Amino acid sequence: MSIKVKITLFLIILFLTVIGNILLTFQLEQYSNKKQEWINHTHDVIITTKNFIGAMQDLETGQRGYLLTENINYLEPYYNGLVEATNSFAILYKKTSDNKNQIKRLGTLKILMKGKISELQETIKLVDNGDLQKAIKFVKNDTGKSIMDNIRSMIKDFIYEETLLLEKRKGEL
Repeated sequence: MSIKVKITLFLIILFLTVIGNILLTFQLEQYSNKKQEWINHTHDVIITTKNFIGAMQDLETGQRGYLLTENINYLEPYYNGLVEATNSFAILYKKTSDNKNQIKRLGTLKILMKGKISELQETIKLVDNGDLQKAIKFVKNDTGKSIMDNIRSMIKDFIYEETLLLEKRKGEL
C-alpha cells in the first residue's frame, strides 16, 4: 500500500470520526436539553404546589380575620387565596396530566379543596347574616381543621413524589 493510499485512508477515517463525534455530541446535547426541561418542569410543579397550599392558608387567614373583626376588609386574603388556589390547582392538573398517581391525588385534593372552601364560605355567610356565635361554633366543630390536615397530608405526598421524580431526572442528566 502506497503512502498516498495510507494518507487518504487515514484522512477518511479521521473525517468519519469527526463527523461521528459531532453527531454524538449533538444527540447528547439534545438529550441533556430534554432532561433539563423535565427538571425545570418538576421544579415548577413543586413551586406551584407550594403556592397552592399557601393560597389555601390565605383562605383561612381571611376567614379568621373576618370572624375576629367582622370587618369585610379582612376578607382580602380570602378572596386572593380563592383565586390563587383555583389557578394553582388548574396548573398542577395540567402539568401532571401524564402522572396517574398525581392525577389521582389531585382528584382527592379537589374534593378536599371544595369542602374547605365550602366550610369557609359557610362561616363567612353566618357572620354576614349576623350570627357570629353560630359561625364560631361551626369552626369549633373542627371540620375545617380536619379537612385542612388532610389537604396538608395530600400535599406532602404530592411534593414527595415530585421530589423523587426530580432526583431521578437529575440522576439521568
